[in-house]
Amino acid sequence: MKALRLAISLLLIPRLFVALLLFPLLMSLLLVYGQLIATAVIVRAIGLDGDAMASHYESRRQSDLGRKFLLGDSRDLGPPLICRWEQDAALREVPPSDKCNPDRLDVALHVSDPKTFSVSDYEKLFNGLVERIHLCKTCKPDAIISISEDGSIRSDAYSTQGLILLRISANNDDIQSQFVSVRRELDRLRSLTGHTHLHSAGLRQPVSIDALQGSLAVIFNIAALIMISLWLALKAHRKVLDYFARNGALLPMVAATGKSSFYGALWILTLARVGAFLCAAIPMTYYGFQAFGVEDNYSDLFLSNYLELGLWMCALGASLGLATLVASIADLQQRHHFLSVLYKFVPLLLCIGGTCIWTASFLVDHHIFGLLRSVITALPVIGMGPILIAPTMKPDLIVLGIHALLTSILFVFALRKNARWFAAHLEEL
Repeated sequence: MKALRLAISLLLIPRLFVALLLFPLLMSLLLVYGQLIATAVIVRAIGLDGDAMASHYESRRQSDLGRKFLLGDSRDLGPPLICRWEQDAALREVPPSDKCNPDRLDVALHVSDPKTFSVSDYEKLFNGLVERIHLCKTCKPDAIISISEDGSIRSDAYSTQGLILLRISANNDDIQSQFVSVRRELDRLRSLTGHTHLHSAGLRQPVSIDALQGSLAVIFNIAALIMISLWLALKAHRKVLDYFARNGALLPMVAATGKSSFYGALWILTLARVGAFLCAAIPMTYYGFQAFGVEDNYSDLFLSNYLELGLWMCALGASLGLATLVASIADLQQRHHFLSVLYKFVPLLLCIGGTCIWTASFLVDHHIFGLLRSVITALPVIGMGPILIAPTMKPDLIVLGIHALLTSILFVFALRKNARWFAAHLEEL
């Protein structure tokens, strides 16, 4: 209760409340929102077939702000008029007729020989977007493409309209129809083999290769929530310590309240910070997944199986929590350079090494390597990589449980060691 009262008193300090809770919470929620958008883009891009791509292009065409700004709506101007400029009696370059007078929705090709230059590629590029294509040497509408004799090409825009015209030219209907055709042909070829699944020793179920990319996008989004939470927890300690250390009040406060109460208050503040973030981020992520259709497209993840989901969350939370605690120890021991480097890089090397060995083991199809993957996954720190993608790779549930248990034991041991070190070296902070 003494630690709780101290934590509440610290939160009543306006500057500490803003620095510890309000500002990090707002920034973290913005980051979560950005992750959701990125996940939706990846999931939808992966899930697009030919028909969905055609519908997507048509919808984008109807809502294209650049096209609406230029044309007023989504209408198509049709094939452009080709205007090859000529020289008059005074050797001045003039349009061939009054219909070829330059206007805002025109583009000019500055070429060395307007009479013979092949314009077919540019007709296809600007079809429906411009009224006229001028082939000339000196004419000057708002958008000009200069093609030199050595093949170098340069584009110049002399107004906002000209710039938009040049930028949206690659989104014309002919080019997009070719993308759709290629996608439909790819879908047809893939349909000949159906959905691909990988069977390997040590996995409860075969891995769906077709859904792997989208599944990993969802998994990393969930893991990112945990990582942000742990980052908030890591920085909470440092912010409180730095706040009072700068004011010279750290040692007097610890002496007045007691080391155990002060250290307990630090953890209460940490839990309050992480809890506030999770209370806002979890509903946002859940409803974001529903709005983006993630649940419908990737139901093969064990997100609907509460036992598997619970084991994975416990294992991942314990694993990332241990990593955060080790990083906290390294931060607190920054004056002891050797120990600081040891705590920072040794766990990272163990994690990378374990992930590399686990990945390489798939190259050999033998039950011994399936056992090796299970052992690596069950070990703390070393199995962090496989645990992260466990919803896709489907390891045995007992492996998840062993990893969560061993990591939690190591976490408690490291936490007690950190608390003792904190109490003995407070003056170094």
